[in-house]
Amino acid sequence: MKTLNAMSIVVAVLLVVLQNTLFSQEQEWAQYRGPNGRGISNAVNLPETWTIKDYLWTLKLPGRGHSSPIIWGNTVYATSADEENTTGYLYAVNAATGEVRWKKEFPIFADELNSSNSLATSTPCADADHVYSLWYSDESVFLLAFDHKGNQVWKSEFEGVFSRHGAGSSPIVFADAIVFTREQELNGPYKSTWVAVERQTGKIRWELERKTVTSNSFALPVIYNNDPKSPELLFMSESHGMTIVNVHTGKVIWEEMITNARAITTPQLVDGLLIGTCKGLELVMRIDKANKTLETLYEKKRNQAPYLPTPLIKDGLFYNVLDNGNIICMDLLTGNEFWKEKPSGQISGSPIWADGKIYVISKSGEVIVINPGKTGGVASVIPLGENSQCTPAAAEGRIIFKTESQLFALGKK
Repeated sequence: MKTLNAMSIVVAVLLVVLQNTLFSQEQEWAQYRGPNGRGISNAVNLPETWTIKDYLWTLKLPGRGHSSPIIWGNTVYATSADEENTTGYLYAVNAATGEVRWKKEFPIFADELNSSNSLATSTPCADADHVYSLWYSDESVFLLAFDHKGNQVWKSEFEGVFSRHGAGSSPIVFADAIVFTREQELNGPYKSTWVAVERQTGKIRWELERKTVTSNSFALPVIYNNDPKSPELLFMSESHGMTIVNVHTGKVIWEEMITNARAITTPQLVDGLLIGTCKGLELVMRIDKANKTLETLYEKKRNQAPYLPTPLIKDGLFYNVLDNGNIICMDLLTGNEFWKEKPSGQISGSPIWADGKIYVISKSGEVIVINPGKTGGVASVIPLGENSQCTPAAAEGRIIFKTESQLFALGKK
């Protein structure tokens, strides 16, 4: 009988870890916009309209924050920050009852922020072992790991972020690493880097130096290749356009300069297409992985392209939610519009799909429920009573909305 050599064993272990991680994250809402940032949930039995009496629970958080909630198992994780007392908070909340399981407080440094930003803008991420919370400031950046009982496992600290608007990116878990961006703007004291740390220890796996340009980008990376031998992430930025990076090594595999402005929205990889957005431009491109080429199918300009909200793609349809409040349903392959509505004011959060409906929250704190499809449109608009720049989370038959300082839960009891 043949025996496995050491390398075969390592590869086999990595394959199991990666497959288990991907399977778990598909069942959970473990990062900003859920599995791979797609905004697609398998939650069912969610309402199209409701009143304040229908919430399972609501919870007031200290301070404020633009971070979005995540869900792991029966726990909702959310952050906020008291900007006067320079304190950040991470909450773990029972998803069924709203009971606070535990909360953590951290001293954070006050940044000079854009009025549309907050000290708690970074959305946490989670896996079966830990929840990870990332905090940016102009003096330092720190990433903390807690187990699901609330015990701190490790803390990693980095130099700060120089940005006229403050920071705004979030971490993701992939290939046994936590990955995030730490880009700078010109004339600052720090280098721009993308970072990967070991999820079990917080030890730096690699730190990839990037060019520093006029505007730092906040777009989350997405999974490009989930092969355990060569796991790869796709990044979007003003400084380097589209970049494919090996998560084991930090090596750049492929790079194309396709953007010329700040990238904030999460790129979308669907059916061999890449939807990438920067300020004033949205590109829909076909990817040829074998030959490392991109073919632009069409592009959308300023009045048709989002800046902050990430688009939603489902069943061959392309839903653009624009910052000015317009919602557009298009054909994914051609960009031809089927319908366009403006049910509310400005929108900064991103849409998600759950139980055959689309949910998005306006800046004034109204949940917009959309019936998808070529003949769909807005079904209802429900006020939450407070401003919001957050994106909903949906898993296990529940949907969680977050405003600047409150959580709202709908779904099965």
